[in-house]
Amino acid sequence: MDVSVLAEDLMGYIPLPPSGSRQRTPAACLNYQPGPIASYANVSAVRADATNLADLCAQAAALFAERGRNDYLWYVGPRTTPSDAVDALVSLGAEVVSACTAMLLDHQPVQGPAMDVREVETPEDLLDFRRIGLAGLGDDKTLEADTAELASSNTGAWADFQSYAGRRRNFLAYINGTPVAAGGLLLTDHAIAMLSGGATLPSARRQGCYRALVHARWVAAANAGAGPLLVQASPMFAPILAATGFKAVAAMTLLRQTTSSAQPTLQRTSPDVAHGQACN
Repeated sequence: MDVSVLAEDLMGYIPLPPSGSRQRTPAACLNYQPGPIASYANVSAVRADATNLADLCAQAAALFAERGRNDYLWYVGPRTTPSDAVDALVSLGAEVVSACTAMLLDHQPVQGPAMDVREVETPEDLLDFRRIGLAGLGDDKTLEADTAELASSNTGAWADFQSYAGRRRNFLAYINGTPVAAGGLLLTDHAIAMLSGGATLPSARRQGCYRALVHARWVAAANAGAGPLLVQASPMFAPILAATGFKAVAAMTLLRQTTSSAQPTLQRTSPDVAHGQACN
């Protein structure tokens, strides 16, 4: 398969835990895994037409609502059909929430300053990884509640992590022995590796942590016999990735749809592209 197609339709090819599900139809790929992350419920590889897009909306809403989600994301790129899918989905009740760029790296990345990067190997490491992912999200009260939930759910998260059988690998960057940044790696169904998220504690930013984690994941992917690294990067991370050697292959639009409103409403809005979170 063309790597640029994989980069655009990436959510339909990443490995899922046993608790997740993937439903492929001629019109799209519906992907789900449990957890509070927005992208864990999504519709990608959309190849619909003007007559069946509304049916696809209803199908996705029913599927994700059955799994306890009240919203999900659409990934729309250059190969998405119909060609006016963004406007059509907005008319069906979706809201544009972000732009991102599908990117690939087919050579060794530029290496930043030397840094202590280690792979997640224990439940305690995974809890650190998940906590760092919460950095900067919400107010202190919300963050405290989310952190408590992470601790109580870590046993299940560790079981899910192990269920990938090596196809998901997580890494932590340390400064003075303290984990301060995190980044994941997924080995897809086509022996291609995907960068899965990235987060750095505010106190450790601008010290090369992100670049060090990109390089470590490149090495891990190469050692696993995987091909290019792929990523769908937010506007915040795309320039950093470009500086390490990634090249853009497709401009993407993300839309959010609630499962309760994912029915034809003929409502049209023009929301601004919002947050700068990583798309993956």
